[in-house]
Amino acid sequence: MGNAWPQKGFEIQISNIKKEQRKAGSLYAVADVTEALVRDNEWFHLYVLVRGRRMVIKMADMTVVDWMEPEGRGLLLARNDRL
Repeated sequence: MGNAWPQKGFEIQISNIKKEQRKAGSLYAVADVTEALVRDNEWFHLYVLVRGRRMVIKMADMTVVDWMEPEGRGLLLARNDRL
């Protein structure tokens, strides 16, 4: 298995552990959520929408990320095999 980190695509953080600066709902290292918006040990709904170059993440009925990939960057469209 080697490296457990995604080699392609994006990662959405679902953990809220204190030592991690990126909290649940983050589009990891792209659009980070820095405060815990849900409590530890409680279930929550996670909604992810990817349409073209836009990615929306909602958590517990709150929009936490609404990100548009910049033109020419090519990450999202080039990573369709992971989404």
